[in-house]
Amino acid sequence: MAKINVLICANEQFAQHACVVVVSMLENNEEHYFNICVVGDIKVFSKERFFETLARYENCGLRFDVLTDPVLDDLPLRQQISTDTYARFWVGDFFDPTISKVLYLDCDLVVVGKLAELWDTDLGGALLAAVPIPWFNRNHLVDFPKGAVYYNAGVILFNLDRWRSQNAKNRVLEYIRENRAILRDLDQDALNACFYDQIKSLEYKWNLITPFFLK
Repeated sequence: MAKINVLICANEQFAQHACVVVVSMLENNEEHYFNICVVGDIKVFSKERFFETLARYENCGLRFDVLTDPVLDDLPLRQQISTDTYARFWVGDFFDPTISKVLYLDCDLVVVGKLAELWDTDLGGALLAAVPIPWFNRNHLVDFPKGAVYYNAGVILFNLDRWRSQNAKNRVLEYIRENRAILRDLDQDALNACFYDQIKSLEYKWNLITPFFLK
């Protein structure tokens, strides 16, 4: 049984939503084993409910982790962006050094089909893979070329070997600190500005969002 490594970041407010993500994933992918790490400030009661819900599934291992890093104190927050939003940048710290690939999923989505094709994506030399947002630009961003493809950060396939070797976490965090005044979607803007030329495009079906229906 092939193993898929999954990272989900959520706080107590989105604990129930995160559980929906996991259940939808397991229900549609019985042929795979999922090594799942949920990172965020989640209460004991919610964790217990999480484990109770997943008790009937034999194709997963679940663990919870919390991000504690003084760097977080210097990162900007907004109503829709908490410290848990930034946790994906620490992906290399939440998984064993022998693990070379991780699938990040936002905690507010639903998996409706098989993930094997996505997981088996050949990343080649790419740092990560994500879905482009059509008719979208961020021309105001520093170091982001006009006309460059802009990607959604809700579904990310991380090349963890390259993420670690390039010290990508520190690079993107530094970008946020230096450009916080102009960032609209803080974490997503920074990922695009820093790594626009190292992202492999995924088919739209892997992260279907509202802009796909606007034209």
